[in-house]
Parts: sequence; structure tokens; C-alpha cells
Amino acid sequence: MLSIIVAACQPEPVALSQQAYIWQRSWSPEHALALGESRNLLSGFRILAAQMHPREGLVEARVDLDVLAHDRRPVIAVLRIDGELPGLDAVSIAAVLSRIIEAWRTAGVNLAGVEIDYDCATSRLSNYAQLLQVLRGKLANDLGLSITVLPTWMQASSLPGLLRLVDHAVLQVHSVSSPEHGLFNATNARRWIAKFDALSPVPFWVALPSYGSGLVRDRQGNLQVESEQALPIAGSRTELSIDPKGMADFLRSLSSEKSKQLLGIVWFRLPLGSDHRGWSMSTLRAVIGGNALTSQIKLQLRRSGSADDLVVSNAGSLDAAMPEQVTVQPATCEAADALAGYSLRRDSAGLVFQRTENATLRVGGERVIAWLRCRHPDTETLHAEP
Repeated sequence: MLSIIVAACQPEPVALSQQAYIWQRSWSPEHALALGESRNLLSGFRILAAQMHPREGLVEARVDLDVLAHDRRPVIAVLRIDGELPGLDAVSIAAVLSRIIEAWRTAGVNLAGVEIDYDCATSRLSNYAQLLQVLRGKLANDLGLSITVLPTWMQASSLPGLLRLVDHAVLQVHSVSSPEHGLFNATNARRWIAKFDALSPVPFWVALPSYGSGLVRDRQGNLQVESEQALPIAGSRTELSIDPKGMADFLRSLSSEKSKQLLGIVWFRLPLGSDHRGWSMSTLRAVIGGNALTSQIKLQLRRSGSADDLVVSNAGSLDAAMPEQVTVQPATCEAADALAGYSLRRDSAGLVFQRTENATLRVGGERVIAWLRCRHPDTETLHAEP
């Protein structure tokens, strides 16, 4: 009887809305494919529309507005303002947003609002509030205004007043700061969300990471973040990644906790096939849906001309690291060679292909790691570790 009473008192999970950021400066056909794949998964998108940078100036993203118009889900245009800008020119910023709004609406995009992503120092929040007041007065009544919020801002008494100038906020609980701190800490994130829920006068979303990053330390000891594209910098690299299983646990706990203001999750960022540091759409779908997360690495020899390709594939629901080592036994092969990312050695176990660089094999993906010319390929035994 006691177990029945306890079970009855458990809070019912809350169905949180799910959105994603699209953060590329230039769109490709991959974006249309990803939008289609997310049709029954994500309710809307927050899209990088332009960036204001102290050295680059204003850079507008080349967004495929026709694709967005065809998709019809609500979107929010995001203006990224670099925190190093010496000042905020409200007139110029309002003009930029006005131009974006007109272009997107003319193209038929279902524009629901604009968002300002300004990671400024806490001491500059009063200047930020002045900008938001100007923008609030210039936006059409049917367009929402939102901002991203840093956890460090919660120590400022002026934050609630700043939040009253917007319709909702997005709390950022992920960041790239150092190899020691990683990209995400569930304990800190839970604490920040609870604190923000208590102080915010407006509803909010939580931005969660579905990506990895590289930290590159140059010869002078400076750290730079490497994302989708490799940086042309000589130096040591440290890979930071997010464990989908851990994130699924965090999402379940978040859904079961009572929150006054939490509306949903915004994932950073929408999975694209070429984004090798981001999760696949299949993994994101499994995390959101609470499905089993398993990787299923398969090996096969596939005929290619006069030789055989050694192919590694992932038939599971979880993106996985490429095998550390692949062994071919009994190695009745006249010739063989490893391809990029692996090296070859021969020992008593047979042909051993050793991984030489970190790489992720996404769900549904495959990679050729070597070629072999064997006398009896059907009798070879393939084994992967781990």
C-alpha cells in the first residue's frame, strides 16, 4: 500500500515544447533536408539573421527564406551582438532589424518575433535596457521580443527590470570556457534554472547543447573555440562533447520538476549532415522522445573493384566514437592499407587497424577505414574494440 501512495504522489512529467537554433551564416541544401527531418520533432526555430562584430562590422546571414516560407513553422530572427562592441547604437540596430523583418515577411516566412543575443558584462545591463526600450517601441504588436540570458546576470538586481521589457527569455546553461569545465554541467544548470524561475517576471526557455566543440591552444597559450570548421591554427586540441544519455536524464528530470515559467527547450543547434561535432537528428529525436540510446557498430568487407573496402557503420540510435581498433583475422590478405584516421600494423592477431584521431560515427552513417585484397575474404573475422 505504501508503494502505491508514493507512486501516486510523483509529479506528472510536463510536456516541454522543443525548438532549435539554426546558427550558420550561409545556408545550404542540407538545411531544407534537416527541416524536413525535424517536422514532427521541433515546433519552431530561432535563426541567426545577422551579427554585429567590432572587427567584422555587420554581417547578415544568407538564410534561404524560400525554404523557411515553405516550412511554415514559426521562427524568430536572432541578432547576435558581440559583447566586445564599445557601445550600442539603438538607431542602427533598429534599422537592421527593420530591414530583416521586412525581407522575411515579404518572402512569406512565418516570423513570430526577434531575439537579441548580447553576451555583455553584467555592468552593462542598464545600457542594454535602454536598447530594448527603443526596440520595444518600434516592433509591430504581432512580433515578440526576446533575449538570451547569461547565468551570471542573475546576481544583478536590475535583471528583473530588464526582463520586463521583453516577452520571454532564453536562459543559456551551456558555454565553452575551459577544458576543465566542459560544455555543460547538469548540477549547475538545474540550480540556474530554479533560480531564474523564481526571479523572472516573464516566461522563459532553456538553451541546451546538442553539439561538441574543440578548444585549440595556440603557441602563445591562447584558447580559441573550434566549431563546425577547423581553425587554421597550429596547437594542441581538446575535444569537448555532450553525452546524449546524460542529457536525456537531465531532460527527464527537468520535465518532472515543477516550474512556474519554463516553456520549453531550445537546442543548440539544428543537426546537419556536415556538422561533424553536432548530434545526428536520430540521436536528438531519441533524447527528446526518451527512447533507448544505443550505438550498434557493424563491420563488413564490401567489394570495390579488385579489392574489398573495410566499412564501419552505425545502425543504432546513438552517435558513437569510431572503434579504437579493428582486427581482421586470420588475415589471408595479399595487400592492405589503412585510410585517413587509421594506421595499419600486422601482428599474430592478424591485420590491426588502429585509430589515429578522434571521430564520431553518426546514426545511419558509415565510413571506409581501409582496403584489403584477400584470397578468401568470406572467411575473414572482423572484430572492433571497444
